[in-house]
Amino acid sequence: MAIEALISILALFGIIAPILLIIIAGLIGGKIMKSMQKKLTEREQEIIQKYGKDTLSNLSMTAKREVSETGIVMASLVVGPNYWQQFVSKIQSLFGGTLNYYDQVIALGRNEAMQRLREAADTAGWDEVVNVRLETSKLTPMVSNKESSKAMELFAYGTGIRYS
Repeated sequence: MAIEALISILALFGIIAPILLIIIAGLIGGKIMKSMQKKLTEREQEIIQKYGKDTLSNLSMTAKREVSETGIVMASLVVGPNYWQQFVSKIQSLFGGTLNYYDQVIALGRNEAMQRLREAADTAGWDEVVNVRLETSKLTPMVSNKESSKAMELFAYGTGIRYS
């Protein structure tokens, strides 16, 4: 009787443990994403306060001022969903519609790439970056298997300008 009870408890634990792990992963992953977004917003505000405006522009030229120097500014990063986001997105894909978690990851990655571009320009001493572009590429695993990589590289670049 005691062995049967122990087996029942272990079987129940075998069912509940994975469910609890998935829930915990979702809670922790969500908290980490919110923290990353908050830190990113703070970093963006620091640059905007320092220069009084956003230093990035997709225009070819923004000011009618004398330019003393130009150069290329680049920043990149690799982003990908965590296991919780992949799990929920696989379930959502069964029913169709927008995969919200993937949208969130890509939006956060896009904002982070642009912020890294701002910081690279600030470090190099550029007053502003014009003609900003953002390129993406899907990363594939080194080993060939059926499961493709969910990671994506975001590469931001533009022309740094130093005014006279």
